[in-house]
Amino acid sequence: MNGKAVPAAGCAGETDQALVGRTRTPGVLDTAEDAITKLERRSWDNMLTDPRTLAAFGKWSSCMKPKGFDYKAPWAANDDPRWIAGGGKSAEAIATAKADVTCRNSFGVSETRHKVETDWQQRLLKENPKVAAEAKGYTQRVMAQVDATLGR
Repeated sequence: MNGKAVPAAGCAGETDQALVGRTRTPGVLDTAEDAITKLERRSWDNMLTDPRTLAAFGKWSSCMKPKGFDYKAPWAANDDPRWIAGGGKSAEAIATAKADVTCRNSFGVSETRHKVETDWQQRLLKENPKVAAEAKGYTQRVMAQVDATLGR
């Protein structure tokens, strides 16, 4: 890269070696990372089916319909395949984005989603104290090594 050889394990692998003393196998997470990532995924999945989120999405969807847009969830508007070809710059894509933002703001969709996901994260961490402690310990070890590497 830029005239320099890329390390065998890539830049991320080289960083892992320097910070945690091992080279990470691509696609394989550290045990502590894997466990906390699974809880994170569960909190996301739970947020998506939580009645509070579904109610906010329903209000958002109802707000979008009179504006001419029929989507069930906010990211459906954002991820509409029609926007890919024009890079999201068509008049329809822009109108959809404006309606999306207006409706999200009108019903606090982002705030609701964030609150619900945070509630689920806190609940799952309380239900899995060992996972939380291992992840915290891992993060502290890595950050200590970062500080040592940077001479702090």
